[in-house]
Amino acid sequence: MTGEPPIIVVEVDSTIYSESAVMRAAYKFSGQYHVILSRGGTRPEQLLVSLSLKATQVVPDVPTIRGDFFNELLDQQLREKLEAEFGGVRELILAQAFADTNLLDPNRDEGDYVADPLGIGNDTPGPHLAAPSTSAQVGPTVPTAPFGVSPVVP
Repeated sequence: MTGEPPIIVVEVDSTIYSESAVMRAAYKFSGQYHVILSRGGTRPEQLLVSLSLKATQVVPDVPTIRGDFFNELLDQQLREKLEAEFGGVRELILAQAFADTNLLDPNRDEGDYVADPLGIGNDTPGPHLAAPSTSAQVGPTVPTAPFGVSPVVP
C-alpha cells in the first residue's frame, strides 16, 4: 500500500461514554495509530476519534479496528464506574495494609498472641469457633483434631 494510510473516524456519543474514558481508550491505541480527538459531527455531544495507522505497509481492517476501539472504550468506561463505586473501599484496604494499627477496630490491636484472649490457638469451642450443634446427629461422631491433622476414625 502506498501513500497516506486511510483515516478511520469513530464517532462516540459523549452522553454514553465520558470524555476521560475516550481519552484513555485513544491513548491505548496511540502505539499503533496516530490519534486525533475532536468535537463535531452532526451533534454537539459527539466526539470524533480519528485513527490512522503509523505503519503504512499494512492494510487496515476497518471493522476490526472500530470494534477493538469500542471494546477498549467500554472497558475504560466500566473502570471509571467501578472506581466511582468502589474506590473508597480500595483506598481503605490500601490504608489498612500499610497502617501500623487496625483502622476499623483499634481494640483488636490490644490482643496478645501469647495470652490468646480469644482462644484462637485452642481447638475447643469459644468466641472464634461456633459451638457444636445440640441437634440429633446422624452417623458416627468424628473427633475434632488440630488444624492440619486429619482425625483417625476407628
